[in-house]
Amino acid sequence: MRKLSYLIREARQNTNTTDVEAITDFLCVSLLNRAQEFIQAFLFTQNIESKIFRKVYTLTLISGTDTYALPFDIYARNSINNVLYKNNDIYSPMRQIAEKARGSTTGYFLSDSTIIFCPIPRNAFDVSISYTKRLPPVGISYGTVSSVTLNTKITLSGGYTLMTGIDDFFCIVDVNGTIIRNGLVVSQTGADLALTDTSSITAGMFVVPGSYVTTICQLPDELEAALIMSLETSINARMSTKDIKISKPFSDEMLAIIGAMFSENTTDTFTPPAVEYAEWL
Repeated sequence: MRKLSYLIREARQNTNTTDVEAITDFLCVSLLNRAQEFIQAFLFTQNIESKIFRKVYTLTLISGTDTYALPFDIYARNSINNVLYKNNDIYSPMRQIAEKARGSTTGYFLSDSTIIFCPIPRNAFDVSISYTKRLPPVGISYGTVSSVTLNTKITLSGGYTLMTGIDDFFCIVDVNGTIIRNGLVVSQTGADLALTDTSSITAGMFVVPGSYVTTICQLPDELEAALIMSLETSINARMSTKDIKISKPFSDEMLAIIGAMFSENTTDTFTPPAVEYAEWL
C-alpha cells in the first residue's frame, strides 16, 4: 500500500478539495485511522482464523516464574491463536484453561495484559505465541532525518514541521513504513530533536508524531481503494451544506465485497490434535 500522504492527496483530487484549511491533513489522518480500525474489527469478526493479521513471537520461560506480559500490539486480549512450547527441538501445543482450573491442570490462561502458565515452570523453555496483532495507527511524516549526532540528537532536513504541541511522542519510520523506533519523547528545538539513544536511526528516515505509528497502512493492498473511497465519502459529507452524519466509513455494498474477499483465507485446522502436556514441566 502507498504512503498515507499519497492516499490523502488522491482523495483530495477526486473530491476537488485542495483547501487544507477546510479539510486539514490532521482531519484526514483521523478519518483514515477510524476507517482502518473499523475494517480490522470487521475482518476480525468475519474470520477469526484469518492470517492477514497474524504475528508470532517467542519468549523464554524462566524457572519459578509463571506470569509474562502479552505483546503490546496484541489485538484485544482474547486474540491468541496458538501457544507452543519447545522441548528438544520439538514444538508441542498447549491448551488454554479457565483461571479457576489453576493448580489442577496444565496449560495457560489470560489475565488482563498477561499470560499465566500452569503449573509454575521448573525449567527454562521457549514458548512460541501466535496472535492477532493490532495494526499501528497511520500518520504523515513531519520531517526527514538529514543527520544523526550519536546519542545526542537527530537533525531534520528543510521542510520539516514542528511536532511540539502535536504529540508528546514520535516514531522513526523507514521508507517502507517499518517502525524503527517508537515511543520517543518529543524534545524539539527547530530542526533538532534531542535523543540520548540514536541506535538504528539513519539519514533518510522519517519522524512521525505518535507513540506507535507508521506512514503506510498495514492492511492488505487490496483495501487501498476502499480506504480512499471512505475518505472521499467523509470529505464530501464535511463539505456539504447539509449536516450529513456518517455512521460508518464503508457502505454495506463495500463491506459485502470486503467480507467475501477475506472470508476463506485460512488453511488452519479447527480442531488441534490432543496431546500430553505434562512433558513440558
